[in-house]
This record gives sequence, C-alpha cells and structure tokens, in this order.
Amino acid sequence: MRKWFFSILSVVMLVCLTLPFVQAAEGETLASGFKDVESKHWAKAGIDQAVKAGYVGGYEDGNFRPNQQVTYAEFMRMIVSAVGLEVRPNNEGKWYLPYFAAAKEAGIFRNDFKEAVYNKPISRIEMSRIAVRAVRENLKTVETKYVPNRFLFEAARQGIVNGYGKGEIRPEGMTTRAESVVVIDRILKIRSGAKLKMDKYATNAAEVLWHRTNALTMLPRYLGTPAVLNYPHYKDYFDASQLEFIGDNGNLINRTEKLLVIDMDDKNDPNYKLVPTDLMWDVPLSDEPLPIPQKGIYLVLDFQYFEVKKEYKTHYQTFGTTIAGIDPGYNPVKGSTKLETIVNIFSPSNTFNKFFRDPVTYKYDYDRYKKQRFITGYAFPKGNHKIRNDNTASIKFKGPTNFGAKELTILYESWLDESITN
Repeated sequence: MRKWFFSILSVVMLVCLTLPFVQAAEGETLASGFKDVESKHWAKAGIDQAVKAGYVGGYEDGNFRPNQQVTYAEFMRMIVSAVGLEVRPNNEGKWYLPYFAAAKEAGIFRNDFKEAVYNKPISRIEMSRIAVRAVRENLKTVETKYVPNRFLFEAARQGIVNGYGKGEIRPEGMTTRAESVVVIDRILKIRSGAKLKMDKYATNAAEVLWHRTNALTMLPRYLGTPAVLNYPHYKDYFDASQLEFIGDNGNLINRTEKLLVIDMDDKNDPNYKLVPTDLMWDVPLSDEPLPIPQKGIYLVLDFQYFEVKKEYKTHYQTFGTTIAGIDPGYNPVKGSTKLETIVNIFSPSNTFNKFFRDPVTYKYDYDRYKKQRFITGYAFPKGNHKIRNDNTASIKFKGPTNFGAKELTILYESWLDESITN
C-alpha cells in the first residue's frame, strides 16, 4: 500500500490559507498542558499529538473539553486538515464549506448528509463512515451500495474505533473531542502503513449490528473464502434482510434475529451469557443426548422468532437458518461420547413449541404459542478435520413453504479446503 505522509508545516500553511480553523475553533488556543486532561487520561497522547499537529486546539480557559460533543463540521475540518487536503477559500461566509468541498473532491464526503446537520453533533456511526473512507489509499473507491452499519464494522475491524466495554459500541452515541483526535491519530497511522490491533468484541458486535451475525469473522475456517465463482453478487457478505419471511400480509412472521458464534473457551465473550445452560447434542448412533462440552468448541446459536396473528387451518412449518453442507468425513463409533464432528445442538427449555389444527387443543395452543422465541444451532469442535473434496459451507434460510416462502435461500456459500484448521 502506498504510504501517506504529511508534515506539521504543511498543515500550518493550510490553516493559514484557509483561516477558519487553525486557531482551532472560536475561543480555542493551540497551547498544550490542559487543566482537564490529566496525565492518565485515556486520550492524552492523542490530544497532545493533535495539538502539536495543529488541527485542533484547547480553549482560552486552559481546558481541552475532551467530553464535549463534536459536530459534523468540526470533525470534517479535523480530518481534512490532518490528512493535508487542499482547502480553497470561498466567499459564502460559512467557515466549514471549504472543508466539505475538499472532502468531497477527495472522496471522503459524498453528499451523505445535508447542510442542515453540519452544526449538529456527529454520531459514531457517521463518524466511522468518514473515517473508513479517509484511510483508503484511493479515497474515491466506488461504493456500489451504501450500508450505514457496515462502516462501523469496517472501522472496528481496522482498529479505528474500539468499544466502550466488552462488546459495547454505541453506534448512535455522539462523538466527543477526545474520541475524534484519537480516531484521527489512528487514521494517520494506517495511512502511513501501520496495522492496528482491533477490539475483537467491538468488531463482533459491529458485525451483528450490520447483518445479524458474527459468523464470518468468528469462523473464517469455514466461512472465510466466499464461492465467488458461483455467487459473485455475494462477495464478502450477504443481505441480512433475507433472514426473515413475512407472509399473508404480515400475519405470519419467521425471522432469525441473531446468528451468533461463541467461543466456549472465552468466558469474557459478552455473548457467553446468552448460552443456554441446558444445551445438548445428539450422540451419533445413540438414543441419549449429552450436555455439550464446556470448552474446545465453537457454538453457533440461531435465535429465532415466530409469530402468527390469526388462526389457520394448516400447521405452521418451522424454519431455520443453518450452516449446512459441511461434512468432516467423520465416521462415528457407536457409544463414543467425544464430540469430534459438527453436530446439531438443542436446548430443551428453548425449543419451538409446534402446534397444529386440532378441534380440542388448538385454541389453547394458539393463545399460548402465537408468539415464540427459540434457539437452534450447531457445535463446531476445534482442531484439525479432514474435509471431503468439493464441499461447501453455507448460510441458508428456509421458511414455511405452505405460506409461500422459498424452500431454501442461500445467503452465503464458501469453499472448503480438503484439510482445514481453526
């Protein structure tokens, strides 16, 4: 990747030419050593670097105000000044317009929001959109489809943004001055060739926010190589809106709310608390299920939702989202209780309660079960497995065909190598 550099001198010259922000904002000063930024403040290094570079400053009262919210215009000015884009003055009397013009010319800004919001606080998800574009070597990279939540995921995956805690990302939270300068410092490091460490919990949460699952980042062993030859429109990811079926004018709903992959060896995973305590797996060639192992496996939990809003004379076929077509080539031995292959799992306390048209019990069942949440899933043992040739791993969705749903929809498919490891 081509490396990007800018000098303090170039930034200072740029500010002098464009005036509105090199004295920072109104009332700011470029002095360092702020009264409200202690030596142990989490953003102190970024704040000091930003002030030194000249694209942000403190206030005349000796404070930096790290927790003060930043507007769209202020953040855009910081980005443009920090990366050294050319800013041309205009005669419209609005200090921020030249910065938006420079950002638009570079491809960072694409008329994503109207001028009416320029002086309003910018959310983390909108800040991430600008930040992700700013790290690209080619800022004018084409975006065929704008998906807001994807930018937050991309920002987390590249280490541009971190979480506030384990898996807490606050997409609609407002961006502060401290967060802004730290994010910009990371942008500059990436542009100069650095690879930053990502917050894995924030990245997983951002992927779930984007398309309801973290399967593609948690199971790259199975889902890391998309079968683009057969499914070029899938590319790296899929459209999560296909994870549901709504029939009969909204009277019947089938939906996967989340498809979560959980590492059972990582007790700090914020999703670990969602694992049902009574999960079981069907032992091959045995009539007796066993509790799942508490370590050495990945769980794939499919959190499903089912609702009917009126009575029908037919039964309701269940649906599921599944990772299917994976055959490790394992020949189970009767009586073996070691989980050595990919198996179905179930939770007796979180199962789908089927109900059918019955003159005696149907009314009771309908009242009780017309709205349900239940869990299905798989267990993936860690370690090496032999994979049979020409096999694939798929994320598929199936709905009730007697209500007009497709029998099966492939949302994502990837090739499996003959031998794969975690």
